[in-house]
Amino acid sequence: MVTFRTVAPDSAVGIRIGMVASSGSDPFSAAVTESVVDQVQAAGAELIRCDPGANASLALECARRLATQHVDGWISLQRGQVGEALCAAGPQDAPLITVAAAPVSCQLAQIGADDRRAGYLAGQALGRSARLRTGCQHDVLVVITGDP
Repeated sequence: MVTFRTVAPDSAVGIRIGMVASSGSDPFSAAVTESVVDQVQAAGAELIRCDPGANASLALECARRLATQHVDGWISLQRGQVGEALCAAGPQDAPLITVAAAPVSCQLAQIGADDRRAGYLAGQALGRSARLRTGCQHDVLVVITGDP
């Protein structure tokens, strides 16, 4: 795990960052988008955002739009099945960072969530809430998924 660091104020003045993110479609995307926006603003960079929702075709349109915007780098938080088409559509000379997506050949880096830690924290919070609410000494949470 890497310790979270914030950017130095005004350290990216004059830099243009593109972002393809479905900020309203789920809480994870919204939280990631909000964090990126906060850091880009603190750094003084210009953020060019495009929200395709859950539509993979619109995500590719967003990437094509960023290709015409002369961005210095771009971020994609798109969970759809855009795959390698994202590389072909997006800016060819700007580094790409993907978040919570399948790897693509043109990405500089990939950022994901620590699902094991996230599960632990969610379980801990649910247990604490159940104990406080019901006064029980022991609680059990059973999660059934379709994965083997």
